[in-house]
Amino acid sequence: MTSRRLPVAPFRRVIYNPAVLKLAGLLVPVLSKSGWDKKTTSMGEPQKIIYFSDAKFLGGAEEYLKLLIPEIDREKYQPRVALTHRPDTRPLAEFFENRNIEVDFVETQGPSPIGNFLTPLRYFRQQRPAIVHFNLNNSFGCFFPILAAFCTRVPWKLATEHLAFELASGKRAGIRTKKLVKKISNFCLDYTIA
Repeated sequence: MTSRRLPVAPFRRVIYNPAVLKLAGLLVPVLSKSGWDKKTTSMGEPQKIIYFSDAKFLGGAEEYLKLLIPEIDREKYQPRVALTHRPDTRPLAEFFENRNIEVDFVETQGPSPIGNFLTPLRYFRQQRPAIVHFNLNNSFGCFFPILAAFCTRVPWKLATEHLAFELASGKRAGIRTKKLVKKISNFCLDYTIA
């Protein structure tokens, strides 16, 4: 008798699109048309959207934010950017500050996993965003902030993956660990753009 593996449930609502930049640029207006804004704030008040990136340095995934965030309709949405405080991410913070987009520094890559979870947890409780858009640049990108957003019941949690899972490399973690992290992250997210 051979044992049979049960099929694993697919990840929650993953959107695959070759034109990720174009889709993501249209994502926020689509969200408001589908009624997401009814869940969080009054009609006249702009919804707070936090774009969260825990990158230690700037790359293509962070350049993507420069294309997306300044195009947001400021009458409907109040964008904020959350970054790690590193010398290499300072130019990105200055880019947004020069465009009157608020930037917060949230440390999520310290030595303590508990601290890496509690810092974004406190941040989300303080900010009370309607939407958090995570910018995932590696296998473990924004893992603790995603858990924190889930635990603080942020109404809408989105992520953009900039690196295919098959290409995500790392010497400290094996493939099973990466798969587990991906399953937990996708469980906590409402939508993922890959």
